[in-house]
Amino acid sequence: MGKVGGASERSRRIRNIRDKLNVDKVIDGADRIIHPISVAGAGVSGVLIIAAALLIVAYVINRRFIGQIWLFPEEYVGLALVPVAYLAMAYSLRCGAQINVSIVMSKFSPWKRNIMDLLASLIGLVVLGYMTERSISWFVYVWQRHVTSTGPMRTPLWGFSLTMVLGMVMISLEMILHFFRTLMAVLRKSGQTDGYLPRE
Repeated sequence: MGKVGGASERSRRIRNIRDKLNVDKVIDGADRIIHPISVAGAGVSGVLIIAAALLIVAYVINRRFIGQIWLFPEEYVGLALVPVAYLAMAYSLRCGAQINVSIVMSKFSPWKRNIMDLLASLIGLVVLGYMTERSISWFVYVWQRHVTSTGPMRTPLWGFSLTMVLGMVMISLEMILHFFRTLMAVLRKSGQTDGYLPRE
């Protein structure tokens, strides 16, 4: 009887704290801001993939039938991989497209999976914080030193470096949102994160 009373009292306290802080409201508000940013990043990434593919096709056709040699396609396609990768990361996290070790995770209960997800998210936030700081430092270096590519076009790299910063900030925001959703699920002893990955 004492255990039941203690559990209900703890649940009541958590509920009161949650109501006072309006945690769900804050999380939903943050999601309304972060979601379109992640979608926009993925959209730009998709457009760049299509543009790179069309450029490669045009380059092959031109070289095969016209005989001209373009110097820029290989360089531009290679550089385009930077924004393609970085701008799509946030949306990939939102969709749960990251690597999941389902063989291990399936052996635990949904609540324990949330605990593991919470710890992984915390480690991920630390790593992302470091990577974001490093990408900002690299962007500042490239901007101040006017660094260019080593290819024949000598393309300025600051724009591509900026997409690295934007991509790291975007995935960091998604990870923060995922962390707090998972944290709330753990506090509620819920089997779901109310986030990207259902724990059923």
